Amino acid sequence: MEERKLSVSLGAEDLRNMIKTYHFSVEDLSSLQSLNHMLAPLLRVKAYYIWKEKGKIVSYEKYAVVFLTLGDGADALQEFYLGRKCLTEAYIVECLSLELLKKAYGELVREIQAETGKWAVKIDFLGDTYPLGLLPEFSKEFGQMDITYNDKFVLSPGKSVVFLLPLSEKKIGNPCNLCENCSNKECLFQKRDCIQEKKTGEEKLMHLYYGDGKGKTTAAIGLAVRAAGSGKKVLFVQFMKSKRTGELEGMQRVRGIDMLRSEKRFPFYRDMTKRQKEEQTEIHNRMLGTVLEAVRQKKYDVIILDEITYPYRWALLEEKLLKEAVRLAKGKAELVCTGRDPASFFLEHADYISEMKCVRHPFEKGIRAREGIEF
Repeated sequence: MEERKLSVSLGAEDLRNMIKTYHFSVEDLSSLQSLNHMLAPLLRVKAYYIWKEKGKIVSYEKYAVVFLTLGDGADALQEFYLGRKCLTEAYIVECLSLELLKKAYGELVREIQAETGKWAVKIDFLGDTYPLGLLPEFSKEFGQMDITYNDKFVLSPGKSVVFLLPLSEKKIGNPCNLCENCSNKECLFQKRDCIQEKKTGEEKLMHLYYGDGKGKTTAAIGLAVRAAGSGKKVLFVQFMKSKRTGELEGMQRVRGIDMLRSEKRFPFYRDMTKRQKEEQTEIHNRMLGTVLEAVRQKKYDVIILDEITYPYRWALLEEKLLKEAVRLAKGKAELVCTGRDPASFFLEHADYISEMKCVRHPFEKGIRAREGIEF
């Protein structure tokens, strides 16, 4: 029997992806982060495995029988919340554990492939191709390990699995193949790039660039220029901006990019009068109306809503119009949104989420915005 300790963890992007996978709301992200932080030091991830060759029951030429566990820390944390009837927290621990187990499968497969020079064909959980009834026969070949089971074949610790790992001399796609070989086509946990749902690369997705750092509009401009250079039609819509800027002058010279913005100057939001706010709201709504019509007519391949988070948060546009534009655009045009402090609406719909963080800025030294650099 071979024993291997594994180191797995969930990062910020993993937690954000869990919101969609497990149907959490964006407001649950803080709980996911907190419980993930609590769970991390409790993990004792181990894999025990033995090598076997083709026999009367299992037809794989060469394979490993693997017992893998997160240890009993996850169970203890979940029981703590269940005992206090904190069902949401207990469910979050369960979901975090599932994601950590997936990470552990992948980590183990990579290490075994590096060690053997062979490729994993699939992860075959007992109960899939071969019956759970083989568990006693397999387990008696193992020495002492931290995983046991009862007469119902339920493993303990609860966050444990047993599977067969057949190997091949030939490279076979994704080294894990966890979802690719699953027979449950309706599973909620299918990865987006599974064979059953293989995408073409031509999907129209939504991007969100946000944060207090420099580069949100710059990133959107870069995408616009790239798209135009590939022959795509781009509509670049700027909210809350009206003065002449370097990007406006430059992008007006790029074939394939149309600009839409207000020509009337307004002060900063905090200095606006009630009438100015009403007037800017009217302008923004007309711009959204143009966006809606462009989406319906499929005039553009890429639509960029620059600084859109501000008028949404400050109620300087009709919320229904924006939501309708996003709903219609999904699948019809690549949609890009930028701005600070995005409301949950943007986070829930975005496929790409990139946060720009300010680590250092010359403004802190009293250096004002420079033409051609900041605007």
